[in-house]
Amino acid sequence: IYPEFIQRGEPWLDPRLLPHARALADPETGLAREDVLPVGLPWQEPDEGFTSSGRTDLHVTIDTEGRTGDRRDDFDEVYGDWEALREAAAPGMVPSRFDADVRQALSQAADDPTKLTDDQALALLHADGPALDELCRIAD
Repeated sequence: IYPEFIQRGEPWLDPRLLPHARALADPETGLAREDVLPVGLPWQEPDEGFTSSGRTDLHVTIDTEGRTGDRRDDFDEVYGDWEALREAAAPGMVPSRFDADVRQALSQAADDPTKLTDDQALALLHADGPALDELCRIAD
């Protein structure tokens, strides 16, 4: 947290976090104090009447509801249209994501396939899509 925002407090910092952050900061500068060891402080909900200036449900709704237009409705202009970018990208430009076990098995197969564990071999046996393409590239 930048010192300026610790000193300003609300609306830059949630009032539930502010006392915790300020307990670690120098009151004059807002910089972290090296002589302070973090100690848990009791959590305190804000007084009645507190209304958040931001969206507080992201941890449960961003994956199911996505962005909302109640605060900003120009996401595509500001951040770009990601779907259009994905469609315009040449094949192979959009990175593929492999599960950690498949990625680890592919790395071992490329390095020394004789040292594949049973779990790694099983992960490669079930590889499909881009992971299977990568396995074939390694085999070639």
